[in-house]
Amino acid sequence: MIITSKDNPVIKQTKKLIQNSKTRKKEGSFVAEGLRLCRDVAISKGTILTVLVTEGFLADFPEDAQIITRDAQRVLTVSDGVLSYLSDTDTPQGVLCVCKK
Repeated sequence: MIITSKDNPVIKQTKKLIQNSKTRKKEGSFVAEGLRLCRDVAISKGTILTVLVTEGFLADFPEDAQIITRDAQRVLTVSDGVLSYLSDTDTPQGVLCVCKK
């Protein structure tokens, strides 16, 4: 199932984490965006709570997707539009992770 709505509770919470340092502090988590940062967190054995990934990313980077999602507590597929909504960049890479500090 692909999440296509910005009103999804996980999407709303992730957006709050991105926009608000008080929320990040309260939740004890942060958002890593992009292939390199998400892979670095996964390789360093950081705690990945949620991976939000597009179908395009899964198809284009299967080995990296496997590394990033391997130990994640939750993996959700989202539409390109939802990832663009969450992204701080003009051209999102198709993956972001909510990580425990």
